Amino acid sequence: MIGNRIKECRESAGFTQDEFCIKIEKSKSTLLNYEKNESDPSVKTAILIAEICDVDKMWLLTGDKEECNINYKDEIIKTLENLNENDLKSVYHFAKSKEN
Repeated sequence: MIGNRIKECRESAGFTQDEFCIKIEKSKSTLLNYEKNESDPSVKTAILIAEICDVDKMWLLTGDKEECNINYKDEIIKTLENLNENDLKSVYHFAKSKEN
């Protein structure tokens, strides 16, 4: 679970909980909830944690240690280029609904 990986990378990076809270700009109770798997960080916070701890972002988010060589940006662009206007509007509205 992501909380276990957060705790693992925090400890491996040598941060106390208090130090880490300052780095990620979260309260200690929030960090404790993450590390106990009682709540999940936002993707933005998880990426920040990965950067601070110098760990692979996908590993932190998914637990998957295998690297993926697919360039997702190019694949997404190719797919979007083939959509008609109505489908593009649907994708846009879906993306906007998932922003938070």
